[in-house]
Amino acid sequence: MGALQRSCRQLSAVASLMALGTLIACGQVIHIGTRVDSSPDASADVVSGTLEASDANGDTTSSGGAAVDSGMLISPPADATDADALPNADCADAVAASIRWSFSDSLDGWQISSSQATSLDWVEAVGAEATGAMRATATATEVAEAFVFVATDTQDLSTRVVTVRLLLETDTGVSVKLFAQSGVDYAWADGGGVSVAPGQWVCIALALDQPAFAVNGFDASRVRRIGVAIQGTQYRVYLDDISY
Repeated sequence: MGALQRSCRQLSAVASLMALGTLIACGQVIHIGTRVDSSPDASADVVSGTLEASDANGDTTSSGGAAVDSGMLISPPADATDADALPNADCADAVAASIRWSFSDSLDGWQISSSQATSLDWVEAVGAEATGAMRATATATEVAEAFVFVATDTQDLSTRVVTVRLLLETDTGVSVKLFAQSGVDYAWADGGGVSVAPGQWVCIALALDQPAFAVNGFDASRVRRIGVAIQGTQYRVYLDDISY
């Protein structure tokens, strides 16, 4: 019996080191991954990190039940010129948007990926026009990027302008940019970084046919992921009315 108990402890130790998965050992099901419970003022739809859990088919899901993109982790190009790219579009350039996320009652499948302490949840009391928005929260001590994103079917967005409205709550500097990724290699493009003043709703845009910065053969006719990159330390950013 002592040997069996030691074996169970060893398997549990292995489970704690794995990034994601489910281990069945010694009659116990051990779930491996990260999950954040709701704060008292947040909804139950909360996502933290990049991967949450797996369903019976092995597909990754968020705590809110939406399908999570289990492709390549988000890793923008490490190129100094990206930091110097200026915004390439204005929200006035967006006309006749056919897709819109208003976040009236949930995250609508949006997720967050970051190497720092971040979470993404849905809040009802805040919104750009109507109530309901996503809230990205960071409590890091060093500047890093968080990526709020959604996976889509591969689609041609070469004539589209992506826009997002956001509200920043922080006393520290925060920069945001819209980004998109295309093809099997998730080629990167973005609209350039914008330093956002806190306390008021602002709108930023990305023209996908002429991004401010793009690498690795980004193809606007094969977009499969869009999102908002947020760079800072400790902040709350509300995101609403994302459209293209």
